[in-house]
Amino acid sequence: MVKYVFDTEMPAAIKAAKDANPQAIGEAIAKVKSATTNPKDLAAHVLEAAKNRRNPLHKHFEWDDAVAGHKYRLEQARSIIRLIRVEPTNENDRPTRAFISVKDSKGVAYRDLGEIKRSADLQISLLKQARADLESFRERYAMFRDLFPEVDTALSRIDARIDADQRAAA
Repeated sequence: MVKYVFDTEMPAAIKAAKDANPQAIGEAIAKVKSATTNPKDLAAHVLEAAKNRRNPLHKHFEWDDAVAGHKYRLEQARSIIRLIRVEPTNENDRPTRAFISVKDSKGVAYRDLGEIKRSADLQISLLKQARADLESFRERYAMFRDLFPEVDTALSRIDARIDADQRAAA
């Protein structure tokens, strides 16, 4: 029997996270997957199965259309924000994101490049996010670690930079 567990950050990302049972959820998804002929349709089939109130997935979905619609539109707004780029002043450069989501002591917020360049704290926060992204990459491709030795080097360099920047900011 397969043992299902959550990714370390996943429970907070789903509705009714405190009541979430990864084994029950994993088994429910596996059951739907085994009945699905097209893997591209899995999400739609999971949603359909979750409509049944007795399905262990049901409580993890937002069924109030007004709330779900608002949350979906917020995600659309985030997608639009992520699409916007700033035209470079140098023709050899590429457009850069106009707004960057940065987590700091006050939470997560979109910041523009100027704000980040003016704030040592935001730069440190962004470095920490980059480090977490790189760590996630390393975990995702752990079976190919010998192909990516530069990732470990980059992580070490980022750690050193974060330490130096935090000492300088203190």
